[in-house]
This record gives sequence, structure tokens and C-alpha cells, in this order.
Amino acid sequence: MVLLHAGIADSRMWEGQRAAFESAHTVVRFDARGFGRSADATRPFRPIDDVTMVLDAVGIDRAALVGVSFGAMTAIDVAITNPERVVAVVAAGMGAAGQVSPSDEVQTCWDACGALWEAGDIDGACEVEIRAWVDGPFRASQDVDPAVRSLAYEMNRALLGRSSDEDLAIPLEPLAGLRVEQIVCPLLAITGLLDQPYAVASSRALAASVRGAQLVEIADAAHLVNMERPGAFNAAALAFLRPRVS
Repeated sequence: MVLLHAGIADSRMWEGQRAAFESAHTVVRFDARGFGRSADATRPFRPIDDVTMVLDAVGIDRAALVGVSFGAMTAIDVAITNPERVVAVVAAGMGAAGQVSPSDEVQTCWDACGALWEAGDIDGACEVEIRAWVDGPFRASQDVDPAVRSLAYEMNRALLGRSSDEDLAIPLEPLAGLRVEQIVCPLLAITGLLDQPYAVASSRALAASVRGAQLVEIADAAHLVNMERPGAFNAAALAFLRPRVS
């Protein structure tokens, strides 16, 4: 089982899954290029290639990919481009890139974060993203578990504070959203209903588009559903993977 973190986080976001997942599976988690303890990119690269290189490095031929947000989209991309390496996919907090267009609210968040970052207000940029994705649009900051919010802020602040602002990641072309019918492995989409409606719609669209896919909706969580509700997330993921992953 390979765990792929969200774009506002790093591999620390999976701590709530470690004990439950490792009791039943060999688990690999890593910081994507430019995140956490991994070095910044120095040349264009494809995240899907990094996943397969990690699999090769640890000697795993086929694995279940479990991702949240950016990690979910990467998992979907790998399932399309390297189906022989993927046993199953658990995609949380997002669907296939290009399948559902970002809402005006999400685009406004990205624009505001970018403007603050360009102005040197890293803390302000981080807070905008945390409010949008960790708090979500339906609750106040004080309604979120302080430990979850604090770790999410710490991870995202570290990312935004890195020296490089150049995005060298090469997206899949054509986008996965235009060819989700190519996904042949079992797929589970998980969404927190307190997430941005765009993200919820993305998860639902993915589940509706992939033959045999399943959808789990968790009522009391936003984008980082595995951090907020690890019990519900772990139970759903393990129940789905148990008959598929040895």
C-alpha cells in the first residue's frame, strides 16, 4: 500500500493510518518531490514517474495506491498510465484532474494565496489555504480539531516557505478526467461532506464514471478527511482493500 499525501501537506498527514494499515499491509509513504523532506525539483518531472520509481526502489511490483487531493489525482494518473502496477485505488478528497472544473470560490482562494505569497506574506497565504481546505466553507476555525489544524498549518507553511516557486511538475496529457474509462482497477472514492463543494462533486463524478467504483461520504470532515476522521477513513479503506490486497 502506497500513501500519497495532499498538496497542502506531506507524509506526516498519514500518522492516523499508520497502526491500522501496517497491521494488515506493507505500507510505504513518502514526501513527494518538493514537499517535506524531499528536495525541490531542479528540472521538469512527472509525479507518476516518481511513484513508480519509489515502487521500484522498495521492490514492489504492484500496490494499492491511497491518496488525498493531489495524492488522489496522482494515484488516478498512475492507474491510467501504469495499470499493471496498480491493484486498487482509494482516492479521497478529489476526482480526476479535468473532470470537474474548479469553482469560483476555489479559484478565488488560489488567486488570493498566490497574491499573498508573491507579496512575501507566507503566513497570510497559508492561512487562506487552511481556511479553505481544512476548515472548509461550512464551519469556523474553532470548530476544527486544533491538533489537526495545527499540523496542517505546519505542513503547508513549510511548503509555502520553500525558496522555489517554480512548478516543474508535468501534468498528465490528456488529463485523466478525459479518459477515466481507462481505469480498470477497483476504485473507492471518499469525500468529506464539509469539503469544498467542488471537491465533493469531483469525488462523486469519479465514482460515477469508473465501472464498479464505490463512494463513501463522511459527514463530519472536510478536505483532509483521513486526518479528521481516521477511524471512519481507515475502516472504509481497509474494508475495500481487504479482498483485493494480500
